[in-house]
Amino acid sequence: GNTFAILDQVVNGRFAHKSRGRPSIIIRIISTSIRFLVRKVEKTMSMSSVEFQQIETDPKNSLQFQGQPDHPATIEVAIKNTNGAQNLAYYVKLTHASEFIVTPSKGLLDPSDTRSIRVTRKPGAKQCPDDTFKIVCVPVPSETPKVEMNFFDRGNAKTIVFKIEHVTPK
Repeated sequence: GNTFAILDQVVNGRFAHKSRGRPSIIIRIISTSIRFLVRKVEKTMSMSSVEFQQIETDPKNSLQFQGQPDHPATIEVAIKNTNGAQNLAYYVKLTHASEFIVTPSKGLLDPSDTRSIRVTRKPGAKQCPDDTFKIVCVPVPSETPKVEMNFFDRGNAKTIVFKIEHVTPK
C-alpha cells in the first residue's frame, strides 16, 4: 500500500525528499523515467485496440494447390490492410515450412495497402491433411522501418488461419 502511494506521488511530482522539501535529483530522474514509461505503455495500449486489426485476404480461408505432388504449385494470397489509419506488420507461419517457399514471408502494410504473398509448394512436398498457412498481423507505428519478430510478442497480434488443400487432377 505505502509503496504505491509513494509511486503515485513520484509520478505526479508531489514526492519531496527530506532535504528542505525539494525533490532530490535521483527522485526527479526516477519521476521523469516513470512518466516516460507510462506514456509509452498508454500509447502501446491505444494501438492494441481491436479496431486496428482490419485485415482482408483473398482467398478467404483455404489455399488450394492444384497439380501433381511431384510438380511445384504456386498460389498468390492478397492481404489488405483495410484500416485507413494504422500501419501493420505481418509474417507468415506454416505447419510444414520446409515444404513451401513464401515470398515475402514478412512485411509492413501501410493503411489501405494491399500486398501479394506468393506461396509455392515444392516438388515432392508431403501432403498432410492438417497443413495450415497463417498470417500473423500486429499494429506498428508509422515510422517503423522494418519488421522485427519481437513486435508479435506483445499479445495484440491477430492470426488468420488458412487450411492447405492439395488437389490432384483426375
